[in-house]
Amino acid sequence: MRLAAIDIGSNAMRLLINDVIELNGKPHFVKLGLFRVPVRLGWDVFNDGKISDQNIQRLISALSAYKNFTDAYQVDFLRACATSAMRDANNSKQIIATIQQSTGIDLEVIHGKVEAELIRQAEWQGNLNKQVDYLYMDVGGGSTEYSLYRGNEVIKSKSFNIGTIRLLADKVKKSEWQKMQEFLQELRTSPRNIEFVGSGGSINTAHKLSKRPSNAVLDYAYIKKLYEQIDRLSINERIVFHGLKPDRADVLPIALKLYLRSMEWTEADIIHVPKFGLSDGMIRALYQQHR
Repeated sequence: MRLAAIDIGSNAMRLLINDVIELNGKPHFVKLGLFRVPVRLGWDVFNDGKISDQNIQRLISALSAYKNFTDAYQVDFLRACATSAMRDANNSKQIIATIQQSTGIDLEVIHGKVEAELIRQAEWQGNLNKQVDYLYMDVGGGSTEYSLYRGNEVIKSKSFNIGTIRLLADKVKKSEWQKMQEFLQELRTSPRNIEFVGSGGSINTAHKLSKRPSNAVLDYAYIKKLYEQIDRLSINERIVFHGLKPDRADVLPIALKLYLRSMEWTEADIIHVPKFGLSDGMIRALYQQHR
């Protein structure tokens, strides 16, 4: 079975294509291609309330290319989802209709809780400790999702309109920060220790910069040190010295600060970085639907 997922976020849009091979009763997901275009829809929406004509055209062009890729790869099933920026855009309905007419792609605009659920579909296992609660944290351009796991059970789940592009545009309300802080500080009342499981481009970049083994955790001290190093550099210095993409260079310190705050408010010191995201979860959900 060949599956594809299109994830349209506030900072960038991605196409992931996977083969699913069933072996000994277990599915194995083999990545055939990952394509990313930095169409920053969130900057339009969080500043002006709608997606600009220029970015609508860029969006259509990228999706047309994605559709050609899925046709060339002979994909069996495709799912396309949009998150925070498209949720907030007051012209989203007409854009969705235009996308369907121009590309044949049916685009879903999903709620933050659905986004968190799809991310959990990636089924991170890691070296699970039964005495520890695992807090899944996904930092996007427009929102941040949390899901607290105890074993296989989700204890609490919450989405906040706090993301890297929204912060870059200075469009986060103080009340939203207060809600996030209260939610996270409440988790400290649990007698169990909390360890984070991070997803999203920024935490994956932080792990890559650490040059640690792929299964190694990141700790609070490292993230703080990296934040201090990155934050004092100009955007061009971040690109040249650390090999960051332009649309990652400006938001990385913002994302790292968000991880630091979250870890401080929960008194957590460790974050696992399994390098999965929304598109990986969408592929898993597609498989469950069509197997």
